[in-house]
Amino acid sequence: SDAGITVLGYEDAPEAVGETEANGASRFLRATLRPRIVLAEGADPARADAVHGEIHKVCFIARSVNFPVAIQARYSFRAKG
Repeated sequence: SDAGITVLGYEDAPEAVGETEANGASRFLRATLRPRIVLAEGADPARADAVHGEIHKVCFIARSVNFPVAIQARYSFRAKG
């Protein structure tokens, strides 16, 4: 990436909380993304968190919904190749 972080794998375990009103109308209240990100050995997870935070600010999905979207990233490491 432009930030010098190589991502070798990505999986997510999203969770959303919603409600249904008495009249049957439903809506989401909040969502949490829990990505499992595999970084190249030697990558700095604190730097990856900072980059992830910057990306989240311009994410078209997070900016398009009217409920909060949180991110709780978990990192592991693997050699390139």
